[in-house]
Amino acid sequence: MAIITLTPGFEYTAFPKSSPHVYLKAKIKNDSEYALLPGPASIFLDNNFITKSSLKVSFLSFYFIFFLLFIFGKEKNKKTISGIHNKSKK
Repeated sequence: MAIITLTPGFEYTAFPKSSPHVYLKAKIKNDSEYALLPGPASIFLDNNFITKSSLKVSFLSFYFIFFLLFIFGKEKNKKTISGIHNKSKK
């Protein structure tokens, strides 16, 4: 077991045909010395707990994506959502 710090790139994402909401997306490269095994993950941003999620296997130099926060839309409330998508480096 280890605690690792990875630096994400952030961008806003919208799916206008299916949802009026905007989401904060974090794209993270596993540049640690560890392959990340599947299992539960706790997500922190600026030392603040954001959400719990699950992680699929992520080898060295793989990218994975977390959809972190619902930003705005019809409801105008922030709420946490979770989801991970693994992507290999291209």
